[in-house]
Amino acid sequence: MIGIAFMLLGAAAAMPCESLTTVKLDNAVITSAEMVAEGPAAARGGGQGRAAAAGPRGDAPGTAQPGAGGAPARGAVAPQQARAGGPPAAPAIIPAHCRVQLDLKPSSDSMIKMEMWLPPVDKWNGKFMGVGNGGFAGSIQGLANDMPQALRLGYATAGTDTGHQTQGGEWAIGHPEKMIDFGYRATHEMTLKAKQLVKESGTSGAKVVVNSGNDETSKALGEQMVSDLNKIGYKASGQYLADGIQYPYVQNSKNHSKWNIAWSAWYQDYPAPSDFLNVLLGCGSIHPNSDASPNIAAFCDKAIQAKMDQAEKTGVTNADAANEIWAEVDHDMTDQAPWVDLYNPKQIDFLSKRVGNYQWNPQWYILIDQLWVK
Repeated sequence: MIGIAFMLLGAAAAMPCESLTTVKLDNAVITSAEMVAEGPAAARGGGQGRAAAAGPRGDAPGTAQPGAGGAPARGAVAPQQARAGGPPAAPAIIPAHCRVQLDLKPSSDSMIKMEMWLPPVDKWNGKFMGVGNGGFAGSIQGLANDMPQALRLGYATAGTDTGHQTQGGEWAIGHPEKMIDFGYRATHEMTLKAKQLVKESGTSGAKVVVNSGNDETSKALGEQMVSDLNKIGYKASGQYLADGIQYPYVQNSKNHSKWNIAWSAWYQDYPAPSDFLNVLLGCGSIHPNSDASPNIAAFCDKAIQAKMDQAEKTGVTNADAANEIWAEVDHDMTDQAPWVDLYNPKQIDFLSKRVGNYQWNPQWYILIDQLWVK
């Protein structure tokens, strides 16, 4: 069983990109804000970053309806390179965005270079992805791969050089404040400033309706999501339905305009990826205007679906190879974020000393017919 939040957030009116230079930030200066047209990547630095954070989700077809769900986001996947002997790879295209450059100065000895890319409001998925660096950093390494990919997926995204502009470790000698910047403060300050820029750009403050069941557990989860969303700048409210009504309600696309985030749980019939990923996020599980449409996110990615079909076919003769494909599918799904995986519960069985031959099955749980009692 897993608990899942399917998410969809609407967009708000945006502040003009160039006007962001007038935004006042504590201990920071916005040095540039300009619209960048869609096109091949310009030379802006290089390197591979690590995903750092993600916020609320809301995007077509990756959430609960066309036109409108993380587990913590994983690192974005870089565009594939051309294979040896094959044709050259097409230039990687970066979507149009507002490029904001900042200098962060949380201490007198700090100089943290930060860059943030904001997608157009109608393309924003409601989430922020901060990217990290490798080694001692010294540059905004996510500019080459992670930030472009995050932008393609609809994220507002940002990175820093962690507070120094040179390679190696000599910058740290005699500069304890820079060590603090490198250790955690650069990423922390980046996230704070990014949230403020998102707010100023007009993408915060959207009204969000959270749908869940009205039993004690389901309602508590819904209320927690409402609280968390309100804390980060949204105007969230709860919509709590009886359990027998809530699940078919959120499946039916006729109701998708009445809620933005829905909580659900899934008990698989058989503990295998094919009975989880393909059922809940497969193209064949979308049934418009039906109470029996398990792909609540209306998520259909043909490339991912092809991998799932391949995994199912491969699994007939080679389970290990199939599991490797399913792992790729799981990673791809996480990057697309049609849902947020909230929890995986653990079941605990308490046994008397008089009970023997205890056996547990991943599908049927405790095998009662195998137990004996003294």
